[in-house]
Amino acid sequence: MIKSPRPTRAEAADVANAVLDGTDCVMPSGETAAGAYPELAVQTMAKICLQAESYLDYEAVFKLIMSSALCSDEPVRTANSTKAVLILVLTRGGSTARLAAKYRPAMPILSVVVPELKTDNFDWICSDEAQARHSLIVRGLISVLSAATAKASDTETTEEAPEFAIEHAKAMVLCKQGDSLVALHRIGVASVIKILTVKVRDCREDNRFCHFGLDSFC
Repeated sequence: MIKSPRPTRAEAADVANAVLDGTDCVMPSGETAAGAYPELAVQTMAKICLQAESYLDYEAVFKLIMSSALCSDEPVRTANSTKAVLILVLTRGGSTARLAAKYRPAMPILSVVVPELKTDNFDWICSDEAQARHSLIVRGLISVLSAATAKASDTETTEEAPEFAIEHAKAMVLCKQGDSLVALHRIGVASVIKILTVKVRDCREDNRFCHFGLDSFC
């Protein structure tokens, strides 16, 4: 609306989608800084926001936020009370680990992204590698990409995965023998929080994990 009194379809859609995505506020730029209709632009934006908000299912949004908050809040509480040195999160896309990181725990969070190996009958695709890299921008998160398997799914049993993650954490000197860890992972459809103690394990070199660091982008 810099030169027009009516917003384009793209401009209106951008404002509406921002509201539907949970944005707290929207702010015009050129429309009010150098536009011909600054006041009308603000009024139109406000109307679009109100219209978009009327389509939101606030009860569903509240339940979604609370379920996520409970899932990510408890590992941090448990880690603080047990004096754990590391929080282990096994996640499919990295969102659970990022939610836990927002509570600013004193200990690092090892985000173990368990990818899914898919095929379109022509090629094999390893999902969630991008999610592991994106987590590098979050404070306190250390991303690790687990090896993909063709059987991986959202309900895959991951009882053994924390053991392999601990071995990787020991190799990165994030923990040592006798330290306490808090692990959050999924068994079936249930999210499970465990307090683990690092033990000595005699095993050959494990290549199940790929650590993402700044050198991964070079």
